[in-house]
Amino acid sequence: MDKTLSEVFGEFTYSQSMSYEDLLNNEQKLLENLDRIFLDAGAEYLDFTPLGDILKLQCGFETHDLDLFQEIARKIAGVLPGKVRGRLVCLQKNLNSFHIYWLTSGQWQEADIELPAKAPEHLPLHKLEDEKKI
Repeated sequence: MDKTLSEVFGEFTYSQSMSYEDLLNNEQKLLENLDRIFLDAGAEYLDFTPLGDILKLQCGFETHDLDLFQEIARKIAGVLPGKVRGRLVCLQKNLNSFHIYWLTSGQWQEADIELPAKAPEHLPLHKLEDEKKI
Protein backbone atom coordinates (compact mmCIF):
# COMPACT_ATOMS: atom_id res chain seq x y z
CA MET A 1 0.00 0.00 0.00
CA ASP A 2 1.29 3.44 -0.92
CA LYS A 3 2.08 5.47 2.18
CA THR A 4 3.29 8.64 0.47
CA LEU A 5 1.16 11.79 0.69
CA SER A 6 3.39 13.88 -1.59
CA GLU A 7 5.05 13.33 -4.93
CA VAL A 8 8.03 15.41 -5.97
CA PHE A 9 8.95 15.83 -9.62
CA GLY A 10 12.18 17.51 -10.61
CA GLU A 11 13.89 18.64 -13.76
CA PHE A 12 17.47 19.87 -14.03
CA THR A 13 18.57 21.43 -17.31
CA TYR A 14 22.19 21.83 -18.38
CA SER A 15 23.29 24.94 -20.29
CA GLN A 16 23.84 24.50 -24.03
CA SER A 17 27.25 26.14 -23.54
CA MET A 18 28.42 23.19 -21.40
CA SER A 19 30.68 20.70 -23.17
CA TYR A 20 29.60 17.06 -23.27
CA GLU A 21 32.48 16.11 -20.95
CA ASP A 22 31.51 18.84 -18.46
CA LEU A 23 27.87 17.71 -18.66
CA LEU A 24 28.83 14.12 -17.78
CA ASN A 25 31.05 15.22 -14.89
CA ASN A 26 28.42 17.64 -13.55
CA GLU A 27 25.64 15.10 -13.96
CA GLN A 28 27.50 12.45 -11.95
CA LYS A 29 28.16 14.90 -9.08
CA LEU A 30 24.60 16.22 -9.27
CA LEU A 31 23.16 12.69 -9.14
CA GLU A 32 25.24 11.90 -6.04
CA ASN A 33 24.26 15.16 -4.32
CA LEU A 34 20.56 14.85 -5.17
CA ASP A 35 20.52 11.23 -4.04
CA ARG A 36 22.02 12.19 -0.68
CA ILE A 37 19.78 15.26 -0.20
CA PHE A 38 16.50 13.47 -0.97
CA LEU A 39 17.26 10.24 0.87
CA ASP A 40 18.56 12.14 3.94
CA ALA A 41 15.29 14.11 3.86
CA GLY A 42 13.29 10.88 4.09
CA ALA A 43 12.24 10.21 0.50
CA GLU A 44 10.49 6.84 0.33
CA TYR A 45 11.88 6.17 -3.14
CA LEU A 46 13.91 8.12 -5.68
CA ASP A 47 14.02 7.61 -9.45
CA PHE A 48 16.32 9.45 -11.86
CA THR A 49 15.93 9.68 -15.65
CA PRO A 50 18.84 11.25 -17.57
CA LEU A 51 17.70 12.56 -20.96
CA GLY A 52 20.70 14.15 -22.68
CA ASP A 53 20.86 17.73 -21.40
CA ILE A 54 18.03 17.19 -18.86
CA LEU A 55 17.97 15.14 -15.68
CA LYS A 56 14.52 14.24 -14.35
CA LEU A 57 13.65 12.86 -10.93
CA GLN A 58 10.63 11.61 -9.06
CA CYS A 59 10.26 10.70 -5.41
CA GLY A 60 7.64 10.37 -2.71
CA PHE A 61 7.34 11.55 0.90
CA GLU A 62 5.05 10.40 3.70
CA THR A 63 4.01 14.01 4.40
CA HIS A 64 3.60 17.27 2.51
CA ASP A 65 6.04 19.28 4.62
CA LEU A 66 6.79 22.71 3.14
CA ASP A 67 9.57 23.34 5.67
CA LEU A 68 11.25 20.11 4.54
CA PHE A 69 10.82 21.00 0.86
CA GLN A 70 12.30 24.45 1.47
CA GLU A 71 15.30 22.83 3.20
CA ILE A 72 15.71 20.51 0.20
CA ALA A 73 15.60 23.53 -2.15
CA ARG A 74 18.21 25.34 -0.02
CA LYS A 75 20.53 22.33 -0.10
CA ILE A 76 20.12 21.83 -3.86
CA ALA A 77 20.83 25.53 -4.51
CA GLY A 78 24.00 25.05 -2.46
CA VAL A 79 25.33 22.24 -4.66
CA LEU A 80 23.87 23.17 -8.06
CA PRO A 81 26.58 23.89 -10.66
CA GLY A 82 26.55 27.35 -12.27
CA LYS A 83 25.41 26.14 -15.69
CA VAL A 84 22.50 24.08 -14.38
CA ARG A 85 19.01 25.24 -13.47
CA GLY A 86 16.31 23.20 -11.83
CA ARG A 87 12.63 23.03 -11.02
CA LEU A 88 10.82 21.00 -8.39
CA VAL A 89 7.09 20.45 -8.15
CA CYS A 90 5.85 19.07 -4.83
CA LEU A 91 2.30 17.79 -5.28
CA GLN A 92 -0.05 16.91 -2.45
CA LYS A 93 -1.78 13.67 -3.41
CA ASN A 94 -5.12 14.98 -2.12
CA LEU A 95 -4.72 17.65 -4.85
CA ASN A 96 -5.25 20.57 -2.45
CA SER A 97 -2.07 22.32 -3.51
CA PHE A 98 1.32 22.05 -5.10
CA HIS A 99 4.55 23.86 -4.35
CA ILE A 100 7.05 24.89 -7.04
CA TYR A 101 10.75 25.72 -6.67
CA TRP A 102 12.93 27.32 -9.33
CA LEU A 103 16.59 26.64 -8.54
CA THR A 104 19.90 28.02 -9.70
CA SER A 105 23.34 27.98 -8.10
CA GLY A 106 23.13 29.69 -4.72
CA GLN A 107 19.46 30.76 -4.93
CA TRP A 108 15.87 29.65 -5.38
CA GLN A 109 12.35 31.02 -5.72
CA GLU A 110 9.15 29.33 -4.62
CA ALA A 111 5.40 29.47 -4.98
CA ASP A 112 2.56 27.64 -3.23
CA ILE A 113 -0.47 27.17 -5.47
CA GLU A 114 -3.84 25.96 -4.25
CA LEU A 115 -5.85 23.74 -6.58
CA PRO A 116 -9.56 24.61 -6.50
CA ALA A 117 -12.05 21.73 -6.38
CA LYS A 118 -14.06 23.32 -9.22
CA ALA A 119 -12.76 24.73 -12.47
CA PRO A 120 -12.40 28.52 -12.56
CA GLU A 121 -15.35 30.30 -14.21
CA HIS A 122 -13.19 31.93 -16.92
CA LEU A 123 -12.10 28.60 -18.45
CA PRO A 124 -13.91 27.44 -21.59
CA LEU A 125 -16.43 24.66 -21.10
CA HIS A 126 -16.18 21.76 -23.56
CA LYS A 127 -19.31 19.62 -23.97
CA LEU A 128 -19.83 16.25 -25.57
CA GLU A 129 -22.48 15.91 -28.18
CA ASP A 130 -25.28 13.45 -27.31
CA GLU A 131 -24.02 10.64 -29.57
CA LYS A 132 -20.54 10.79 -27.99
CA LYS A 133 -21.67 10.25 -24.41
CA ILE A 134 -20.51 7.04 -22.76
